[in-house]
Amino acid sequence: MLALEIFVNGGKLYTIAATDPGSIGVSISRERKRGSDQAEVKVGAMGANLLPEGITEILEWADCPLSVGDEVIVRLVETGEIGIADEPQRRFTIDAEGRDRHRREYYERLNTEYGE
Repeated sequence: MLALEIFVNGGKLYTIAATDPGSIGVSISRERKRGSDQAEVKVGAMGANLLPEGITEILEWADCPLSVGDEVIVRLVETGEIGIADEPQRRFTIDAEGRDRHRREYYERLNTEYGE
């Protein structure tokens, strides 16, 4: 099984993995909200386990704040098993209808925060 190890400034943050079929991803984001003079920069990770009957288990690992000069390394590793990954901070399941509702709610929240 393929997994991703995420390091920040030489220290291991976590290892993430998902089942097959499934997906994992790491993101580095920079956000500055309207009216704020400070930007928030962070690294985060998410995944999805695709379960039978159209059920998706969403996996979310904790975000880690970043500062100017921080170094983030993502290493692709072969684990042999999903149990080697660190436990996500949050996990929940949704069906196809719930997935569409979740996407819509996420869109509306972002539009409220950042929309014009």
